[in-house]
Amino acid sequence: MLFVIVLLLLQHGAFSVEGYVEIQKDLFFYLNSKLSELSSLQFNLTQLGNPLIILPFLTVFIVYAPKRIKSLKYLQ
Repeated sequence: MLFVIVLLLLQHGAFSVEGYVEIQKDLFFYLNSKLSELSSLQFNLTQLGNPLIILPFLTVFIVYAPKRIKSLKYLQ
């Protein structure tokens, strides 16, 4: 299956920057025109995206903070 995808991308020249952009251009303009009609959806996606950007940075503290606190507890 992966081999077929690679062949398809090679056939369309998608491994160059220009080809990659050209393949996605029509789909981007289509989706942009349809989604621009739904301004409330755009606002809600923006509000959802802000926490999704911050969450990976906070995950570091959620994963490693309990281990650090436990190690400090055993030092006393």
